[in-house]
Amino acid sequence: MEEAEKLQSKLRDIEAERSQVFQRAESAEDAEDKRILQNKELLLLEKEVILRKELLLLREKLTGSLPPAATGVDMATMRQVARDTALAVLEAQTAPRKPKSFSSVGNTEAFQFLGDLNLMEVVGNAVFEEELQLPDGTPTCIGFDISGYETEDAATGPLLAHHKEQLKLLGVRFGRAAFNIYDVHSLKHASLLIQHGNKAFRGIFDGCIAPYGLALTSSLMQCRIVYEHNMPEALYARKGQAILKLLAACAYGPCPVLLDLTDGMKHTVYTIRGLELIAWTELTPTQAYYLQARHLMSDSSRTVRALTLEQIPEEEQAWMRPLHQLRPESGLREQLESVIPFLPPDERMPAALELIHAWAQQAQ
Repeated sequence: MEEAEKLQSKLRDIEAERSQVFQRAESAEDAEDKRILQNKELLLLEKEVILRKELLLLREKLTGSLPPAATGVDMATMRQVARDTALAVLEAQTAPRKPKSFSSVGNTEAFQFLGDLNLMEVVGNAVFEEELQLPDGTPTCIGFDISGYETEDAATGPLLAHHKEQLKLLGVRFGRAAFNIYDVHSLKHASLLIQHGNKAFRGIFDGCIAPYGLALTSSLMQCRIVYEHNMPEALYARKGQAILKLLAACAYGPCPVLLDLTDGMKHTVYTIRGLELIAWTELTPTQAYYLQARHLMSDSSRTVRALTLEQIPEEEQAWMRPLHQLRPESGLREQLESVIPFLPPDERMPAALELIHAWAQQAQ
């Protein structure tokens, strides 16, 4: 019984530690601190499940309900699974380390990340030039002179208002049952996190167009258009950062997103379709806003506040599903919490261990 008492003591210690970590995670205000604590809680939960299984097998052995030899094999296997699982999960959870901010990423690093995702940049002006053809009678849009502002942050509000006016000129509706433009550049606490392999990035964009009536933080999850503003001299240097912001908007949004990288006069519009990052460069204001207006008005679902992936056209669903994989996974926790409580008590520990081991194998 001495070994059982030791296991029980370890189990109590882990339960107590996990409870403390959970409380700290719940009260954490910094998103990164919260993520780290939640990951730690998940690791402790896995250790707890494995210890409970070991304790159950040990008790079965002591009461004679299993042949000693068979039990010994199970215990050895269980300990090996525990070691493998702990290592795999620890690597999967900690590999990305602390995410880099979008603003610290250069063009080379951003394009290396695109390569990791098997995305290739396509020249939209050449391959999709027909999308730049303006119908007869299209109103002429005007540019915005950003030179009177010290920084792009100072110009964000007026420039977003300018975008809205130009889109209204092209027939885009704003207001109830339509769209709104949101200034989100100050929402540092709600920045979006994307990760792939051992790389992770987080940040926020300057503004976005989303359905009317959303809170600022909710608009981040329902973007249709994203705006990234820069001073003229920094426009090209920020290209990589803009692409990461587009990836983030697509990772969390339910439908395709356009990103307009602009200094108010020059525009480059990006979008992702399948494995192609499409870039329309050196656009006039009329061309840039025409692309955006057509995107917003291309499907009636664009104005739905709580739009889901399943509500958009199937072709667009196929484009979006791989991009949603850039969101941090919490699949194991969700499976444990949604499946295990509904199983018979004697099946919960074996089922939990199977889920943990399967998840760990996928993470390797």
